[in-house]
Amino acid sequence: MTNTKYNEANEIAKYQFLKELEHSGIKGNDPKSEKTVLQYMNAIHEFEIATNFKDFKKYDSEFALEFKSYLEDKKNQRTDKNISKSLYVHYLKFVKEFIEWLKAENQEYSKITQKDINFLKTNKNDKNTALATAHQPSHPISVILAVIRNMPETTLLEIRNKAMISLCLLTTPRISALKTARISSIRYFEEYEAWAFDQHPRLVDTKYKRHITSFFIGQSQDIIDNVLRWWNLLKEEGFKGDDYLFPRIDSSFDSEGKSICELTNNILGSSSWIGSSVFRKAFKDNNLEFYRVHSFRHSIERAMEKEPYATQLLIALAENDGHKNQMATLVKSYGGNYMIDRSKLMKGFKLE
Repeated sequence: MTNTKYNEANEIAKYQFLKELEHSGIKGNDPKSEKTVLQYMNAIHEFEIATNFKDFKKYDSEFALEFKSYLEDKKNQRTDKNISKSLYVHYLKFVKEFIEWLKAENQEYSKITQKDINFLKTNKNDKNTALATAHQPSHPISVILAVIRNMPETTLLEIRNKAMISLCLLTTPRISALKTARISSIRYFEEYEAWAFDQHPRLVDTKYKRHITSFFIGQSQDIIDNVLRWWNLLKEEGFKGDDYLFPRIDSSFDSEGKSICELTNNILGSSSWIGSSVFRKAFKDNNLEFYRVHSFRHSIERAMEKEPYATQLLIALAENDGHKNQMATLVKSYGGNYMIDRSKLMKGFKLE
């Protein structure tokens, strides 16, 4: 393999494909998100590395075999272990779609045969392995509650972090939604007599840009108060509805050299920073392992599974998390109001 890192003809083809993928979609599908387009781009780049940046016009079954062999030997840079089957399957899938697009959309690539493209398929065992989900560890709710209650709440930074982890337990949002939550996102719905994290996609980074209303789970008032105390503090400081609920807090020093914290209007750091510096730190301070922010959702789900009305609870929780589900159908079957019943199920579930 040479040190070639670039093929001009390939770059033009990639640019056209990725542009179409992002702005109009391919094969009649909707346009892809920026994140997904980047995944396609990475897969195609790995394909070029594996095939020594040969011209795509020369594609045949040997390209596919070289790519598969390359992926089978490829290591995860962080763990130094072979890449996951999921990544292996997705890379092959993305490149297959790309080569099929080249053949269909550009006369210069018409000599590529579908038979050769099919060599990029993966076998059933690889697909099943990629789809298999390992057990996701999570702490019991009682442990999470203890961690929150043990968190200090003297400085602005401590009050903010305690509110953030409390809201995460109460509504189990994605970390991107937690990071981009706004002051106006915390709402009390009079008609449902319930608090909620109202995630409007215009302001909050929600999955698939859905409008998600996540009702607070349970009635552990001190945990709810952690959120409301911070929410009220921001409003008293003059922050507006569209300002971030969990903004960055800068540290500085006063004239006597004492450290002080200053609220800003700026978004908090990256999702990985939040997971490490806020969540992981809280658990570490209690001599506990922290799994990930999403594990809070597993903690709630596992507790709900033990309830006699587990099915209704889990369906309501799924919609609380923004998943398309059958809550409306369930409510319609038994009579009642969709949102009222969902808010009651969430509020009625006991965290402790």
